[in-house]
Amino acid sequence: MLTPDFSPAFTYRLEFRQGGGLGANALALPSGAIVITDELVALAGDDMEIAAILAHEMTHVEKRHALRSLLQDAGVFLLISILVGDVTSVTSIAASLPTLLVKSGYSRRFESEADEAAGYWLIHKGWGTRPLQDILRRLAIHQKGLAGPSWLSTHPDTNRRIAHLQALEQTTAAKKPSTPW
Repeated sequence: MLTPDFSPAFTYRLEFRQGGGLGANALALPSGAIVITDELVALAGDDMEIAAILAHEMTHVEKRHALRSLLQDAGVFLLISILVGDVTSVTSIAASLPTLLVKSGYSRRFESEADEAAGYWLIHKGWGTRPLQDILRRLAIHQKGLAGPSWLSTHPDTNRRIAHLQALEQTTAAKKPSTPW
């Protein structure tokens, strides 16, 4: 259902796993493996919500977000090492905090990009962005209190994500999206 709409250059493999400490979640690996936890499947209201999550994760694969994040992390680590003057001193919290903050910024940008691509895919299917909005709301409620401070989060604020999806749907109604679908 999903893969014909996405790049034929990628092969995807869907894996279901017990989430354990990860809980309700999904993640994409550079190899094209997409792992979705049993807890997320149980949390989903319907198949369209699962499809929305899969479209989001497939975008991470196609945009090579995991690989780009690793390369960016290595660059930030090197920069901090140069600024601090000693690679071994980077292990302190004071030296690690800037790396974590920069990484959070990269991750938020990648998450927003994946949300937008999934939103366009959902609109193209005629479903609107509601399935992704609904599962994001449910995830936020489910994970409330589990996350640390918002400035350390790797995901944008849920309300902002939903507002962006709503705006995307409104603007797309007036014009045709420029997506590969």
